Amino acid sequence: MLRGYIGGGPLGAMIPGAMIGLALCLLLGREKEAGIITVFAAIGIGFGGQETYGQTVGLSVKPETFSWGITGFFLKGGIWVCWEARS
Repeated sequence: MLRGYIGGGPLGAMIPGAMIGLALCLLLGREKEAGIITVFAAIGIGFGGQETYGQTVGLSVKPETFSWGITGFFLKGGIWVCWEARS
């Protein structure tokens, strides 16, 4: 909902990105680096949303390419989670 109402596109995706960054800092006890982690989370999710939104969602809308779209969601989400968990 935030992407459509506040900023739209990558700017709208930055808001949940910042929230995720702050939540992770609180959960992992990284309050000292919270500012820089939040900035990078916001920018990363903003760029990620911009790059993959049209590709993957566009595939999942059409019935003939729906399975490719869902596969793309799982692959891109899984890679993102593994990359973030690494650091």
